[in-house]
Amino acid sequence: MAPGWVEGTSFASPAVAGVVALMKGEDPQRRLNRYRLVTILKSTATYDGLSLSPAEAERYRSLLQNHQVAAAIPPEQYFFGSGLVNAEAAIREVRRSLK
Repeated sequence: MAPGWVEGTSFASPAVAGVVALMKGEDPQRRLNRYRLVTILKSTATYDGLSLSPAEAERYRSLLQNHQVAAAIPPEQYFFGSGLVNAEAAIREVRRSLK
C-alpha cells in the first residue's frame, strides 16, 4: 500500500535534484552559477498547500513559551523547513534571469 503522505530529506532530495536538473536544462551555457540556482530554488519555494495541525500549532506555542524556538522562526519554517519546491516557478525565474 502506498503512503498517503511522505516527507523528509530522503523523499525531498530526489525531487529537488530533479528541479535543479530542469533549471540547468534551461541554461545550457551555464551562465547561472550554483549560488544563483540555489537562490532561485529557495526564493520560489512555497508553503502553499501546507498547514499545521492543531497539535503542531499547540506544540509551536509551547516551544515559543519555553524559549525553545526563536520567535523569528515562523511555525511553517519550523515544521516544513524551506517549504515545497516549485518547479514551474523556478524554471520561469531561470528563464527570466537569462533574458
